Amino acid sequence: MSLILMLVVFGLIFYFMILRPQQKRTKEHKNLMNSIAKAMKS
Repeated sequence: MSLILMLVVFGLIFYFMILRPQQKRTKEHKNLMNSIAKAMKS
């Protein structure tokens, strides 16, 4: 039982340390690309 709990805890830590910042960076990059595209059109 405790082994499963440890795996869940490590999984959550991994998620918040690696996956969440990655999603944020991807979103910021997309916004940057959109604003560059808008600037080039006008």
